[in-house]
Amino acid sequence: MEKPITLIIFETKKAIAEMVQESGLPIYIIEPIIKELYMDLKHMNEQKLYEDTEKYRKGCQTDQTDSGCCSYSGKQQSKEDLSNGKTDLCTDSGNEK
Repeated sequence: MEKPITLIIFETKKAIAEMVQESGLPIYIIEPIIKELYMDLKHMNEQKLYEDTEKYRKGCQTDQTDSGCCSYSGKQQSKEDLSNGKTDLCTDSGNEK
């Protein structure tokens, strides 16, 4: 049986908290470390979103027969737009579905 995501999340949080406590570093040292890690994770997430969006867009352009595929308008979007939640993937005459 696959482990439920809720349990994986709980265990991950617990492991991070234990690692912070065991490091023995003061919180004012830990804080910038965690901020830097967060920024790295955020960047990786934005990059993955951009890659997935491009892959999906190309798939929609080549496979117009798939009813689950969006009627993509063809507008190129920047990584910044995607990271700010501004997507133009599922449009119908310019209106989001």
